[in-house]
Amino acid sequence: MSMQDLDRLYIRMKIAQLTERKGVSYCQMSLDLGHGKNYIQQITAGHSLPPVIELLAICRYFEVSAMDFFNTEKDNPMSEFSEAKLAALSANKE
Repeated sequence: MSMQDLDRLYIRMKIAQLTERKGVSYCQMSLDLGHGKNYIQQITAGHSLPPVIELLAICRYFEVSAMDFFNTEKDNPMSEFSEAKLAALSANKE
């Protein structure tokens, strides 16, 4: 897996981790951010990546700084998620 693939996976998993902790559905988060209902699901399923400006909006939504979002030494989603949870990222969470 390339570094770019790992970065994409990290972003997907971090959004999924924060969404689960906040107790909000992908659909609700998408709507809260002003997008169509499948926006976040498309990101967590690996079909797209948010542009930087949207990633910053996602950080604000979760009340975390961009620095904390990308801090792999603290609260790293890659160590928290099992293979089953990783597979579930592709499922539609509504």
